[in-house]
Amino acid sequence: MKAGGFDVVIGNPPYVQIQSMEKELKEGYKESNYKNYVLTGDIYQLFFEKGLDVLKTGGIVGMITSNKWMQANYGAITRNYFYKNANVNGVIDLGGGRFQGATVDTSIILYSKNDGEIKINEPREFKAIKFYDDLSELENIQFGNEVIIADKDKQWLIMNNLENGIFEKVSKFKPLKNWAININRGILTGFNEAFIIDEETKNNIINEDIKSAELIKPLLRGRDIKRYSYNKNGLYLINTHNGIKEKNIPPINIKDYPAIKKHLDKYYKQLEKRQDKGNTPYNLRNCAYLLDFDKPKLIYPETTTSANFYYDEENFIPDKTNFIMTGEHLKYIMAVLSSKAGFYIFYHFYSNIQLGSAGFQYRKDSIEPFPIPEPDKETESKLVNLVDNIIDLNKKLSSEKNPNTIEMLNTRIQAVDKAIDKIVYALYGLNDEEIKIIEG
Repeated sequence: MKAGGFDVVIGNPPYVQIQSMEKELKEGYKESNYKNYVLTGDIYQLFFEKGLDVLKTGGIVGMITSNKWMQANYGAITRNYFYKNANVNGVIDLGGGRFQGATVDTSIILYSKNDGEIKINEPREFKAIKFYDDLSELENIQFGNEVIIADKDKQWLIMNNLENGIFEKVSKFKPLKNWAININRGILTGFNEAFIIDEETKNNIINEDIKSAELIKPLLRGRDIKRYSYNKNGLYLINTHNGIKEKNIPPINIKDYPAIKKHLDKYYKQLEKRQDKGNTPYNLRNCAYLLDFDKPKLIYPETTTSANFYYDEENFIPDKTNFIMTGEHLKYIMAVLSSKAGFYIFYHFYSNIQLGSAGFQYRKDSIEPFPIPEPDKETESKLVNLVDNIIDLNKKLSSEKNPNTIEMLNTRIQAVDKAIDKIVYALYGLNDEEIKIIEG
């Protein structure tokens, strides 16, 4: 270090969430004044900083880590650190499933000490590449026309000029969070084996006490949600809710439902020790948005491989693998999100948690900034009518047995899908070249 530091630093740091560490450790890292310290972050972010600290001017750091910091909220502090303090010589996104026994999506970042004044009020451009080929070819890598446009703590997206043009065009529209909607997670029971029941168990409980039907509601899991529809699963939730104090709704008194109590008593030891419970072991945890489950709503899975949104008016209760969206313009919003443009824009520009080559998550913090054009009344009405049409066609398809009718319904669904896509492309102002990119 007396000679100025190392010429090369190579790192494959561990992945450990700081907030999961022992109190003494995480407080020690905080007191060490790391610029990359954030409680919700990961220890590999501190390794990024230490690598630069021990580097000679003119040297280079190469780190292979999870790529989540490039888009996740906790990574904002690190993106800002690189933006202000380093020259990023290249980012190589390797995607997921590249290393045996490791499920994390990985990337390599090459960086050095800055060799001049950085204008931190202007966007910076870093070389980047999505490298999904055989890793044995990594030594032959050449950066092409893909780059990262780094601007303070914004997400880092690897894009070519055409993709960047699409992003600049669509990102100016109104964020979803400003559309008078609310987004909340599905029900958490703390012990699904007791509270989620099948058709036979539901019937037995209701036959024993008809009053039990008041609390037994049809349930949907994330895997049950499809585009504009759902798969029937024959599952139900025993909704022994904990009330809403602010609305003078009292918690369910289990003594009023003896057949349900009899069923839950089989699991009493597990119910008693679970964390997600209400006033008694029989009650579900507090849920301030309990009444939203009885409203018209969009239900969509958090983790998925496609744009699966279902408009629910049947009072389904979604489990914890789903989110719900309530509020205004829901069918219009669903049409935009479910379109080819909506899927492309979310997956490429807003999905900050991607899983392998196809999986991703509609997390609340990633879907809220999603830009949605404000239509005129006529255009919104057209899209809503098309959504009603495609929902109706999917309902017919779900109960149809005749192969010829199934083929006919699928053809009609595809035609409605194309009509929705055409309108959404126009709303975003996308040209033919951009549409070709979106359609692959």
